[in-house]
Amino acid sequence: MVATARFFAVDDARRGGRPALRGEVGWLLAVMVLAGLSLAGSSLAGHAASLGGPFFAAVDLAHLLGVAAWIGTLPGLLLLAFRARSALGAALRRHSRMAMVAAPIVVLTGLANSPVVMGSAPRELVGSAYGNLLLSKALLFSAAGGMGAVNFFLVHSDRFRRSLPLIGVELAIGVLAVVAAGHRS
Repeated sequence: MVATARFFAVDDARRGGRPALRGEVGWLLAVMVLAGLSLAGSSLAGHAASLGGPFFAAVDLAHLLGVAAWIGTLPGLLLLAFRARSALGAALRRHSRMAMVAAPIVVLTGLANSPVVMGSAPRELVGSAYGNLLLSKALLFSAAGGMGAVNFFLVHSDRFRRSLPLIGVELAIGVLAVVAAGHRS
């Protein structure tokens, strides 16, 4: 997340003709690639892969990458708000466009993997711990998605200051969803 925020700041400096450290972009890209590989390892060792095989591991990886792109970059944006306000506007615009792609990916890949992990019986949605987890994640996603939509319109109407508290709340909701997903039984 910090690497992504720094990447945005370096890219904005480059686009604005301001000096930026040249070797820094390569290191930041390396950190992002290594983070992606780490998520791939998690997908290959997870429930979706063990129950559904490599295809569902790939779907799970797309899910994790979507979450990382949307929720995982929010702390970096908050850091930019305090450290590099000049780069904040452009970074928020980029993030909002990326989140418009990442959020549907999170939903679609989550829906694709749910029957594999939960089972096909509809009663499992309310009769199992995993079903309860899915319902809580759906509720949290709806709240975070609503906040993200408001942020999108605030950012694109150049009202950045009003979007910062909502970004913090969106991040808190995303963290709750990740913690809930990590505590399934």
